[in-house]
Amino acid sequence: MFGSKTRELSKLLKTHVDAGTLSGVVLVEHQGKTIYQKAHGLAHHELGVPLDLNQRFNIGSISKLLTALAVLELESQSKLSLSDPLSAYLPDFPSAGITLHHLLSNTSGLPDYLFVEDTKEGWYALPQTPTELLGRIADLPREFASGEGFGYSNSNWLALAQVVEAVTKLSFEEALRGLVLEPFDLKDTILGSATGLIPKRVTGYRLEGKQVGAALPINPSAELGAGGLFSTAADLLKLVQTLSKSPLLERILPASKGYGYGVMLAERWKHAWFGHSGGTFGFSSFLTHYPEDKLSVIVLSNFENGSAATLERDVAAVILGAAYNLPASHTFITPNPDVLNKHCGTYQSQFMGRPIPFKVTCEAEQLTVKFPFLAAAKLQAVSETSFVG
Repeated sequence: MFGSKTRELSKLLKTHVDAGTLSGVVLVEHQGKTIYQKAHGLAHHELGVPLDLNQRFNIGSISKLLTALAVLELESQSKLSLSDPLSAYLPDFPSAGITLHHLLSNTSGLPDYLFVEDTKEGWYALPQTPTELLGRIADLPREFASGEGFGYSNSNWLALAQVVEAVTKLSFEEALRGLVLEPFDLKDTILGSATGLIPKRVTGYRLEGKQVGAALPINPSAELGAGGLFSTAADLLKLVQTLSKSPLLERILPASKGYGYGVMLAERWKHAWFGHSGGTFGFSSFLTHYPEDKLSVIVLSNFENGSAATLERDVAAVILGAAYNLPASHTFITPNPDVLNKHCGTYQSQFMGRPIPFKVTCEAEQLTVKFPFLAAAKLQAVSETSFVG
């Protein structure tokens, strides 16, 4: 049974490697057996160093699950309550009506400090304090009244990191190590540091068409609580395995609009799953666990615009017998400049209840899309109305 699935996975992932969209590690455990684990691509393109299974990737927002576990462990020790007001821990931040539950479930209404328009380009590459970061949104209106909506916001997790520090009287890194990393035996998971070296660290990149380009730098202090952890696929599998046997599992699962405490909750092909995606400069990732099927899928990529989300879905489809698509090959065209100009303007997209404005501009007869906080991406036309980047 597993042999045929492993062969099908190998074939699927080779198509992604051949398409140039996969650089990273894929690990699949099914019914207590690891049926696929392999590294594809390069850890350091400048040096030609290949990836291996023991290297550390920035896991982006998967870090939120560990932040949530730290808070829930403090609750289990009766050192805080999820009904506590945020003001009890951050008295100088305007947070009337916001509780720790609201932060954990992304129902606080706080706007996202990462996506505030800023005239200081590249601020995220410089050291930041939590006070400075939350100061970016202190005077902004709430997106909705606390508890009356859902909006994914990194501000919630920055505030939770500060709560952990306030309760433990330790740095977030020290507290996280004692509350989560050591109890879960996550020896290869570490908080990023702008000054310290991270052993076995993978370099992150971004795809620019078929070429591999350098990712923008980001200071770990800009992602405190919301991201910035480096880990391995094996450690993340250990996290899921340990969590599945822990009383904390039931605590993370209560859902509001498909989000629990640090985890997304959803269903595919009538199979329930929980997990989280991760995206930051140079990296993309996805961790899912299908409890009824005893299936865990972990994808870690050092391409920020790689195929982690698509890969996770397709890998799970192979195991669960669902349909999936092989990577598409595109034939690009050069549209008339007048056609391109029609697409320029300001648009708005939605991500997990959060509105995100973005701009499309035309320069040198090519469209470029720019989201707040993210690097601009050039688009290539496959028709006069369809573009890929």
